[in-house]
Amino acid sequence: MTAALKAVLIANDGHPIPDWLPVQLRDEGVEFGVADCYTRDDLIQHASDADVLVVFSGRELLNATNLAALPACKAIVRTGSGYDNIDIEAATRRGILLANTPDVPTEPTADHAVSLLFGAARQIALQDRQVRSGLWISKPHRPARGFQEAALGLVGFGRIARAVVGKLSGFHMNMLASDPFVDPQVMAAFQVQAAGLDVLLGRADFVSLHCALTKRTYHLIGERELRLMQKHAILVNVSRGQLVDERALYRALREGWIAGAALDVTEEEPIAPDNPLLTLDNLVITPHSAAYSNLHPDSFWAATAQAIIALAHGRWPDSVVNRKDVVPAWPLS
Repeated sequence: MTAALKAVLIANDGHPIPDWLPVQLRDEGVEFGVADCYTRDDLIQHASDADVLVVFSGRELLNATNLAALPACKAIVRTGSGYDNIDIEAATRRGILLANTPDVPTEPTADHAVSLLFGAARQIALQDRQVRSGLWISKPHRPARGFQEAALGLVGFGRIARAVVGKLSGFHMNMLASDPFVDPQVMAAFQVQAAGLDVLLGRADFVSLHCALTKRTYHLIGERELRLMQKHAILVNVSRGQLVDERALYRALREGWIAGAALDVTEEEPIAPDNPLLTLDNLVITPHSAAYSNLHPDSFWAATAQAIIALAHGRWPDSVVNRKDVVPAWPLS
């Protein structure tokens, strides 16, 4: 069979590639190659003739300059949901489709968000450290927050936030959401009240971030926003570290503007060992692991394969994140 297109995995960060993946793609007429690239020269050497670039990494390779050096590229498939490491505007201008696989990490990331919320509110990590150090304090200095009738504020109301609502439905919480791109009637269908960001921050006992990183959302939560939050409030972030101004967060946690925070993501990853956030007892932190589960990585690769196969057969992938005015570099139905 003559290959319908050539796809090259250019950024993988060591994720194991299942044996079935190249076989399935070959059977669908896709020539699949792997070339972990770190520089523009690497891209030109290994992917200059690729129709599809596959990215399973947060590595920032696909900027406007590098895309211009890849004239054959017609599409990018980003495994997972985040695509802030890809210049989407430059891709759109060149007619390059950017597809992602947002359904795969939804459930495990929502599970992790809820786990972080519980862990921070109930001070699980702190109490564990105290017991291991020989302290047995049955009545912590800061009483744990209860969930019944508490207000949960969701900043962003996409797939993961909606999954969080479902998982917490039995706790009888009052749900608020702020998302300028979601109709309030959609939120109401989930029994969630639409609110502006400032209102949400002022009312919520728990604030959970679920929005993409863009120019508009960079440092969305800074000193001003943290001071709007209630002193007993807890902030959870499983999205992108750059949504939060870490210097302001450190002050907020140290000086008691808010009670606690739980982060799966940080502004710089891995977090530096001397980052002052790591000195705080009212912070729970995990190493950007929210999307992982026992089903990973096969579920990620399966969704990636389906996106590539759709392109090979002239179909739109299930999830395309370009602007609506994108004109694909080759016709799709």
